Amino acid sequence: MLLSVLILIGAILVPSEYQWLYSTHIILVCLYLIGTHRFWLLFLTFLSLISWQLSENVAKPKFSLLNTKTLFFDQPTQALYNKGEQPLLLLKGESVALTLSGSDGESHYFEKVRFDSVALAPKNSVEVGITKVTVANKAGSWLEKKLYRERIPALLEGQVDRNLVRLDKPLIPAQDMAIPLRRFINEQLDAVFSRYESWRFTRALLLGNDDGWDERDKWMVRALGLAHLFVVSGLHTGFVFVFGRIFSRLCWRFSAQSWVLSGLNCWQFDALIIMPMLLFYAYLTDWGAPVVRASIMLSLYLLSRVLMLQVSPYKVVTFALWGMLLLDPRAVLQPGLWLSFSLVCLLIAFTQSSGRWIRVFLLQLMLSTASMVLIWGWQAAVSIISIPLNLFMVPLAAFVWFPMAALASLEGFVLQTDYLYWLLDMGLQWVIRALEAAAFGLPMLSFDRFLHPIAKGLLLFLVVFWIWQWPLRRGWLCFLLIWGVLLVPREKVSQVEYQVVNKGGELAFERAAQIQFTSRWSREDVSKRLLVLFNEQSQWNSLALLLTSNTKELTPRVLLSGEIDWIVMNKIPSLALQARLAGLKINWLSIEPGEALLFRRENGVVEVRHLACSFSIFLFKSDTCRRVEKLEFMLN
Repeated sequence: MLLSVLILIGAILVPSEYQWLYSTHIILVCLYLIGTHRFWLLFLTFLSLISWQLSENVAKPKFSLLNTKTLFFDQPTQALYNKGEQPLLLLKGESVALTLSGSDGESHYFEKVRFDSVALAPKNSVEVGITKVTVANKAGSWLEKKLYRERIPALLEGQVDRNLVRLDKPLIPAQDMAIPLRRFINEQLDAVFSRYESWRFTRALLLGNDDGWDERDKWMVRALGLAHLFVVSGLHTGFVFVFGRIFSRLCWRFSAQSWVLSGLNCWQFDALIIMPMLLFYAYLTDWGAPVVRASIMLSLYLLSRVLMLQVSPYKVVTFALWGMLLLDPRAVLQPGLWLSFSLVCLLIAFTQSSGRWIRVFLLQLMLSTASMVLIWGWQAAVSIISIPLNLFMVPLAAFVWFPMAALASLEGFVLQTDYLYWLLDMGLQWVIRALEAAAFGLPMLSFDRFLHPIAKGLLLFLVVFWIWQWPLRRGWLCFLLIWGVLLVPREKVSQVEYQVVNKGGELAFERAAQIQFTSRWSREDVSKRLLVLFNEQSQWNSLALLLTSNTKELTPRVLLSGEIDWIVMNKIPSLALQARLAGLKINWLSIEPGEALLFRRENGVVEVRHLACSFSIFLFKSDTCRRVEKLEFMLN
């Protein structure tokens, strides 16, 4: 099973130019399996190869043909049209992403834009001039990799000569008027319960739908460490399993005796009832990866009980991972997949060695510690009561909130009444008020959002070693070391105003998490790429930084223009270029792939930080760290 998983992982991660070598390796593996008569593994290997071929070997339309073309966009139906040009007919029926800039300068992003070809565009469509086409490529820039991972064939960028109005929901094309059952159920529940303030949280708990949340709600849930409750995951699938188990045992108790005489046992009855419930819940939540993973694992558990087999939980996890990758091999590039499976493996390892009475508290402590290490770099702070709050909220959600909400939803969908939810809402109002008071009134534990990969790797090693050595004293020592690193005071880097990030060799300047420009823009006139920081107030020096990913752009004319103070590159320049820049008194700084340069202001001082200098010591600072200090000094 592990071999089949590795085959799917390698099929995606191996660069395209080495696919022939990888295919040769797979052929040798198949011959080895035939020679050792491991035909079951050979069958699984063939399934993995078929899944890979169906996923990757698809026709790639030539979206580059759309560059500089004029198309027509119908915003209500989100469809692109061309007037029957023969080369563009091959793109008919394809779905792309579209970014449009209106006459007011505001950008609008549209997903799943359908491409069509008609002789006459719809009356209300707008004329779009395509300015740039980015095609998905797993070995390309960060944007091309993102498109590849999300299965978006291409991103089109265009301009229109009018203002676009943002629509809450696109209209449904006539050919797609059949309403899916999932959407119909959601609309019926919203019609019954939307008048309750707590419904936005209940809907997220049941179905993972947080469309009704504002930024305040999102921050509150993340700060309290409760995001796993309101993002449909294996925890919710476990709720459905327990609910189905209770319902199954009640039905079994009152079932006819003839069923028992016919050979049907309670485990077979559980499988017949719970497995369809898990399948339907996965459908309701739009086949989320954690739900599918947990459904596969629980279904295997039921089948092992039916067949009276003793199966290792790690084998069940491995089979679930193989099933996920079999359905979507590109899921190997999703961080959520690995976070989910990592925590499940840690959960299994810890529960097999922990005591009975303090298991609940220690389990929550282990999960919180491991998850904070895994997601370090994504969240700046967490509430000090995150662990005890989870000890309260998880049982509340499991035994009260989720089952009562499920029954209330069944009542609302069938009877169109809300009596049970009215009763639940009275208690939820107090719970939500308490959560808001805890999030906004209690102090937070601040974490360093930017951590060097080596340091994070060492922390992950400590987590694994802790679980392995538990419950020996060496395990507790690892636990204390982990929290010592998590809580050690460091330089503050929150509230970053600007940052320059190297994404796949391309430098991008971001402001408020939005990309303003990259080193590939305006190649014909690099002066348009000059970055002038903090020029709005005179208390800071305004320096002009040039972002470049190609040193050939640094011609004598550009360097002698007198406009450049610093040059930011994606790699260390050659010695000859360093000497030339030193002679012209132009400073330079390199940002390697995956690194970033951060700028923030606090108490009248500009702070600059390079991620490669996270754990540098005064006596051992690299040349890059010294250059960052010089840049910070010049800005102040």
